[in-house]
Amino acid sequence: MLPICVSSSTISAVPLRWSRPPVAKSGPNSAQRGSSSRFPTQSHPSPLQGLRTWVDNWFAYVEQGNLPGGCFLNAVSSEYRAKPGAVCDAVRNYRAMARERQREWSERARQAGELRTDGNVDELLLGLLAYHAVANVAFLMDEMPQFKQAHESSQRLLNEAAIPSVTPKRNRLALDAMAKDR
Repeated sequence: MLPICVSSSTISAVPLRWSRPPVAKSGPNSAQRGSSSRFPTQSHPSPLQGLRTWVDNWFAYVEQGNLPGGCFLNAVSSEYRAKPGAVCDAVRNYRAMARERQREWSERARQAGELRTDGNVDELLLGLLAYHAVANVAFLMDEMPQFKQAHESSQRLLNEAAIPSVTPKRNRLALDAMAKDR
């Protein structure tokens, strides 16, 4: 599989080394974005906390506005989904690898007793990715209430899939407050 390279005018599949996205050096979420942003579950004792970090890091990265199309993978998937060739194949392969990695993280959380065993991991991950897609467009259209709602909905999905004793109290309180407002 070839990684995807972006130049000023094209997107192409070329051999190159993977690099980490830019990381903000300051800000409210900077402590949780560092070297663990690509593989957050490897830096947390709790696989579920790693999944939460992955979700929060994704939203923080898009909100920083580092790339004009928001999430690069969402943008290139939309652009090249119906254009056969090396770029489409590279995007398809990367998306499959990313889904498999997220499925592994979820299964580790389930094995650690942090996710309910009666839930469907693929459905959880599809929901999280759907909220990412909605949030990416909302951010690009400057619809920040919808962007924030997608982030909160992602957290809610994780909380609903989690064993109640594993859901952080601050998340339960925030979700309870949101439910009262509706």
